[in-house]
Amino acid sequence: MRNSFDDWSFRWTRLLGVDVHIHWTFVIYIVLMMLQSGAAWQYQAVFLAVLFVTVLMHEFGHCWAARKVGMEARKILLWPLGGLAYVGETRSLSDEIKVVLGGPLTHIPVALVMAAVLKSQGAEFFWSLNPLGPVQVMGGPEGWLGLIEHAIFSTQVWLFCFNMFLPAYPLDGGRLLIALLLPRLGKQRTGNLALFLGALCGIYMFIANQVLIGVVLLAEAAEFFRLRQSGALAAHPALRFHVTPMLARKAQPMLKVLPPLPKAGKTCSTCGRTLPANARMCGFCEKPV
Repeated sequence: MRNSFDDWSFRWTRLLGVDVHIHWTFVIYIVLMMLQSGAAWQYQAVFLAVLFVTVLMHEFGHCWAARKVGMEARKILLWPLGGLAYVGETRSLSDEIKVVLGGPLTHIPVALVMAAVLKSQGAEFFWSLNPLGPVQVMGGPEGWLGLIEHAIFSTQVWLFCFNMFLPAYPLDGGRLLIALLLPRLGKQRTGNLALFLGALCGIYMFIANQVLIGVVLLAEAAEFFRLRQSGALAAHPALRFHVTPMLARKAQPMLKVLPPLPKAGKTCSTCGRTLPANARMCGFCEKPV
C-alpha cells in the first residue's frame, strides 16, 4: 500500500491548466482554527479565506515563472504550511532563482495597492521589530470592509517576509540562498550552512510559537545532517546543480602552469589533483570522477 505525502490529498479544481490539490491536514487545520476562534468565528473565517487565496496566488506565481523558463507546471498542493508547486527540476541556477522569486513577488503589487487604499482611508503605517511583520497598520475603515482590507495587506506582508527572510530550506529564502551560494562556496560548504540556518530557523519558529513550522524546518535540517554524516551531502535535491566553486575556478589557470602531480590513485580531469582510489568526487572542485 502506498503511503506517500500526496496520498493524503484530494483534487479540488483545475485552474489555468494546473491541478489544485488540498491536503487533508489542511482541512483539519482550518477546522481547528475555526473551533478555537469561538464567538469570533466570522473574523477568523475572513482571515483564513484571505490566507487561502494569497497562498494559491503565491504558488501560481511559481508556476508562471516555471513556464516562462520552459518548464511545465503540473500541480499545486495546499497544506498547513502554505503550498507546494510541482514544477519539476530547474535546469540551471538562473532558472532556479527565477522560479523561486516568482512566488514571493506576487505579494508586492497587492500589498502596495492595498496600502494605498488604506492610506486614502486614513490608516497609519509604522515599523515593527518583528522580522515577519515589519510593517504594521492601524486605523482606516471600520466594519467588514476594514477587516478585509487589513487582512489582505497583513497577509501579503507576512507571507513575503516568512518566505524570503527565513533562510531555511524548503522556504523560498532558503532555496534562493542556496542557489546564490553554490557557485561561490560549493556543495559541501553550502550544505553545511543550509543545515545550520535551517536548524536555527526551526528553533526560532518554536520560540515564536509556530510549532508546526518549527518541526518541518528542523526535519529538513535533520535530512541535511543525515546526508552529511553519510558523506552524500551533494545528493540533496537543493544541491543537485553541477557547479565549480569560485575558489576552484580562480585556481585553475595557476594549476595549468604547475608540473603535473604524480599519478597515484585517481586524478581529477578538471583540476588535475590526485584523489584516493575510491573517490567519487573531487574534494577541491567537486566534479564527479
